[in-house]
Amino acid sequence: MDFIVLKILDRGNLNPLPSNFSQQLEKFWEIWEHLFTILKVSDEKPFISTLLFNVHFLLYDYYGKPIEGQWKALEDKKEFYYTMVKEVGENHVDTIMNVFSIIGEKAFLPQGLTWIVDLLKKNPTEKIALINHSGERLIKKLFYNHISTVKGNKKLIDDFICLLNEMVDLGSSSAYLFRENVITYKSRN
Repeated sequence: MDFIVLKILDRGNLNPLPSNFSQQLEKFWEIWEHLFTILKVSDEKPFISTLLFNVHFLLYDYYGKPIEGQWKALEDKKEFYYTMVKEVGENHVDTIMNVFSIIGEKAFLPQGLTWIVDLLKKNPTEKIALINHSGERLIKKLFYNHISTVKGNKKLIDDFICLLNEMVDLGSSSAYLFRENVITYKSRN
């Protein structure tokens, strides 16, 4: 599964794009949706992390640094990804935060913040994922790149403060600083 994802990524990054790339991408999503349909009913739910795109070289470069660019293939599949998150994502918050904060920022943020908060409410044991690199990276991206949208939406600002509160409770000092900035803004309005 990793190889298929990386092959689509490689073909999508060629310049010029192969003439049949749109058909290949369409076929990729058909296969991915079919895999999801099969795997979501499985008792063991194998490969769910990969299905949610926890693919090392999709997210990180050869040196282990997060990829700078966005994966454009996600932009048109927001609803399908949300379906996967709702149905099988409650034990994979770390993977979802990785996708949102690396290759899926443009496709999923800031609305994806609400998805993560909802998952954490369903499965509080996943809160521990908030204090790793993906959680820290997510709050930084939300604050620096999406704060104007977050500030304009009561649900998003409440979810952001909720997420920051959870991270502060787990000992994140950077979440404390971001929370103070968000609360200061919220109290001024």
